[in-house]
Amino acid sequence: MTATPTGTATPTGTNTPSPRPTDPPIALQTVGGHVLYYAGRVPVPDVTVWLREAQARETRTSLSGEYTFTAVADGACEIEPERIDKNSRAVSALDAAYVLQAVNGRRVLDDFQAQLCDVTGDGRLDERDAAAILSASVGAGGRFPASVMCDSDWLFMPAGPDGANRATTLPRLAGTCRRGKIAWTPLDAPATGQDFLAGLVGDCSGNWPTAAGSGLGPGYGAASAHLGRLRRVRAMHARLPLYVRPDRPFYSVEAEIAYDPSRLQARSIRARRTAHDAMVSMNDTEPGHLRVALASAQPIMRESTPVLVVDFAINGRASSSGPPVITTLRVDERSAEPPAATTASAR
Repeated sequence: MTATPTGTATPTGTNTPSPRPTDPPIALQTVGGHVLYYAGRVPVPDVTVWLREAQARETRTSLSGEYTFTAVADGACEIEPERIDKNSRAVSALDAAYVLQAVNGRRVLDDFQAQLCDVTGDGRLDERDAAAILSASVGAGGRFPASVMCDSDWLFMPAGPDGANRATTLPRLAGTCRRGKIAWTPLDAPATGQDFLAGLVGDCSGNWPTAAGSGLGPGYGAASAHLGRLRRVRAMHARLPLYVRPDRPFYSVEAEIAYDPSRLQARSIRARRTAHDAMVSMNDTEPGHLRVALASAQPIMRESTPVLVVDFAINGRASSSGPPVITTLRVDERSAEPPAATTASAR
């Protein structure tokens, strides 16, 4: 006989899994501002701005100097600008004159200007900075040590005060480079208006806004210049004087002189007694094209004597190409009247 089940067991309830807690959504913020030149507050485009959070990313400032980062997660982050600008006519002989004046106590520079003038990056201003700037004004010397040290040809000063979660780092050169930046610990709200003041290393006169476009500032009144006669002083040696006729005292001169390289070779340059304490520099790496510059801590007055004298070696007989001529002239960063006078042949 087989036992037959009389019923089926029925479950009395169902075990339903409890819902798992979910992480709160990550808040995303916007960070942005402007980069403006320290002199004149002119917008600076093409500045690379780094945002460093979990992963670093970058953007560039627009023509209006604006930069923006979106979708920035709450948490610790920082922003830091940089810009490479190896060749700029904004670095001039007048900047070297500013350094000489500051060293001699004739000019007071603010902290940011002093940082920009410290092109050697050693934390102090001296004549070595002036010499390096003057060499750069004639296209010699390469990048400044401070630019190499910072991996940026510009310095950037954060604007605005520190806050509860916001801390600024000011740029500093003292044997090492500390770049300017803004950091949040943490970022927990949108951060707009995070502006920086920018300065090109070497431009302590602040003329980048006018030099950025054409490389020349506005006209310098009635200033003009001319070359005196190329005078032979020995059998194979000649001297060429440069005269400047300003309408007011000046501190710096930059000139470009074209000459016949088959006949002449530039050897040296020196200041005359009208600017006997001035610093001078020259660059003759391009045959037939000489760039000269002068910077003075003292004002140079209008006199009848030359400001500069260039010494040439004479390679041979006079050629048919003509005597040396001035092709470009700047006095205190301002373009002077187009020089038309030329020299007579060496005799």
